[in-house]
Amino acid sequence: MSGYGKGEVRSTDGTTIGYRRWGDGPALILLHGGMLASQHLTGLAEALADDFTVYVPDRRGRGLSGGHGEDYGVAREVEDVRALVAETGTNRIFGLSSGGLVALRAALAVPELERIALYEPPLDAGGAMPLDWLPRYERELAAGRTGAALVTVPRLPPCRAAPARRRAPARAVRDLPPPRPFGPDERRGPARRGRCAAGLLHGRSRPTRAARRRRAFSVMAKCSPATSAARSASPPSTASARSRWCGLASS
Repeated sequence: MSGYGKGEVRSTDGTTIGYRRWGDGPALILLHGGMLASQHLTGLAEALADDFTVYVPDRRGRGLSGGHGEDYGVAREVEDVRALVAETGTNRIFGLSSGGLVALRAALAVPELERIALYEPPLDAGGAMPLDWLPRYERELAAGRTGAALVTVPRLPPCRAAPARRRAPARAVRDLPPPRPFGPDERRGPARRGRCAAGLLHGRSRPTRAARRRRAFSVMAKCSPATSAARSASPPSTASARSRWCGLASS
């Protein structure tokens, strides 16, 4: 594994997007979740660094990157990904949690992206994610009651998606592992979950370091390139930044 370094690119609106870099090999971008920063994916990046040049940006408003800027929403983050792809030459991207939503949107807008892996993207599947709290959330934000708005956001129980699994067609779930709670080692926080992400995509509860290196992104080889029809999909709504994010989760 080659050394660690840092760099930055300029997004379309001029915002600086800083990143951390590990390894040597084909380029790969890792996108962290909403309540995280690039450091939280250090373990996963190090595990992949023998096989990839791993780029882990700080998403807007964090660490090495600039602020959220005007008209912030998923479209802005897609522009950030486009700048990173142009800098790194990659066709691979991994997204954790809301980073997975950014990766999905980027796949529609950035033709160079062909291999995508996601871990826990907050998408609705068969009504598993209730959205009846959104009107109150929007009202509280509009009134400047940020604390009350955050309290309004529900915290879903770990196995809430299980009923949706049972309603899904058998062919869609027959190869997936059964739902399970996190094990003791996986309760140590986002960094630990990030390190386990690639193995969990294969149904392994606690992959070894060697197994992570061998199998972490073999899932990408099985992903079909995005179709031209998908790439022509219309961009997200511009009603408001919050509506754009929530609309993506419910679509």
